[in-house]
Amino acid sequence: MQENNSVLISTSSFSAAVKDVDVLCIPSRFVEDHLSAIKSFVEENLGSHVVILQEGISFTSYEEIIPGSKSYLLMGPLEEVFKQIAWEYVFLKGKLFVPEGAVWEHQNLFESSFIGVHLVASGMEDFGARVYANVISNMENRASCISMEALKGSLKGIPAIICGAGPTLTGCISELKGLYSSAAIFAGGSAINALTESSVPFHAGAGIDPHPDYIRFRESSAFEVPFFYQNRFSSEILSKIDGQKISLPSSEGYVFEKWLAEECGEAEAYFDAGWTVATLLTSLATHLGCSPIIFVGMDFGYTDKMYAQELREEVNALASFDPTEGVKTKNDWIMACHWIEDWIKEHPETSVINTSTISHFKGARSIPLKEISLTEKYDTASVLHSAIQEAKVKGAPNKARAPLAEFSSSLIQCQIIVDGMLKLYEDYYPNDPTSKGEFILLEYDLYEEIGYKLLIEPVWSVWKYVFARMDTPCEHRKQLHQILFFKKILTAHL
Repeated sequence: MQENNSVLISTSSFSAAVKDVDVLCIPSRFVEDHLSAIKSFVEENLGSHVVILQEGISFTSYEEIIPGSKSYLLMGPLEEVFKQIAWEYVFLKGKLFVPEGAVWEHQNLFESSFIGVHLVASGMEDFGARVYANVISNMENRASCISMEALKGSLKGIPAIICGAGPTLTGCISELKGLYSSAAIFAGGSAINALTESSVPFHAGAGIDPHPDYIRFRESSAFEVPFFYQNRFSSEILSKIDGQKISLPSSEGYVFEKWLAEECGEAEAYFDAGWTVATLLTSLATHLGCSPIIFVGMDFGYTDKMYAQELREEVNALASFDPTEGVKTKNDWIMACHWIEDWIKEHPETSVINTSTISHFKGARSIPLKEISLTEKYDTASVLHSAIQEAKVKGAPNKARAPLAEFSSSLIQCQIIVDGMLKLYEDYYPNDPTSKGEFILLEYDLYEEIGYKLLIEPVWSVWKYVFARMDTPCEHRKQLHQILFFKKILTAHL
């Protein structure tokens, strides 16, 4: 698959590999045959990086042969090595070069590691401002708390049809219209609009994107049916949904959401939603006990049109691209495919059927929708409605307001402390204040603030790699830049 606007692309042509690239990654076994071309790339692209993936011990010093290059010895758990490389060059566009006709056995692991790091970091490009704002707003306005444990198995035995908005959805519309009483039909993201435009009824919608295109949700049935979401989903769109809104626990690794859940006394602080709304719905359908799970329009790739024809023309315009041969994909789609294959492997008791002619998943049967026999009839809407009502935590008040107020107050205190530290830089200029007792006390106070632990530290854990690439002359100036960055984070949130 080729990828449009990607972070990482494997390629067979060196000229294609070095086009619009910040970081060129190349296994050491291929360096010698392309040494001249690599040197030319470095000379012609000032500020670019060359990463040599050193396979085994070597007496060759590539740093001396290729100015500006850096070698990484591939020893130990390779995934951890690849992720560390990805973090060191986070927010830069990297490409892996493997010559035409050659095979590098670690290619898929390298690509998935790079893409995974990019997707995690992308939520911090705006210092987490949008995601945190969504979480805060959605938690403040949450009307009820749903027990995921109580929902477990509530649709046991009912087939699930998970609809994506890929190009192959178009060929399944007529069959979908007759399956409302034969399965639980879920629609996520753009598929909500596509099914609504085609008058295909469905039982539940879902959202996970912090900033989806509003046009894909307007005038859709998601405003009437139950809607599942994680708190990072767009609070603006969520506020316009009239149907029952069911908040799912956050995915693992989000410290702010985990803390908030714990403060609210919610033990279910983790729900593996994967990378996209399609993986969220796969996880949800499995949790609800659905089997088989049938993928419709979940293509994770495209040739000429990115979305189904049922979407409005304005939506397709958003997906314009420069046509090339082959199937194109996106970073989050690649990771979603890996996630689904792992999910299938980990849940052998759940049958999975894929109707797409574009995507393929190991462990899933490929069957056209019209050839799937769904003869049983179910009142899925009533069953799901009853399950949701029974899963509501009775009499549970909105406990989020107190911890959110604590967090907000802490951010203000963090700002006061940071301003105090910057004032000491002014007072002691041109000398370094970081060894002074008053500075050390302020630093200690900052690290103790909940706002630092839940916001500044997670954002800095991503951006510190960007700062590490900068050429800063002395240590105390590096710390000054770090403190100024802390102030920038707080300004974005306050």
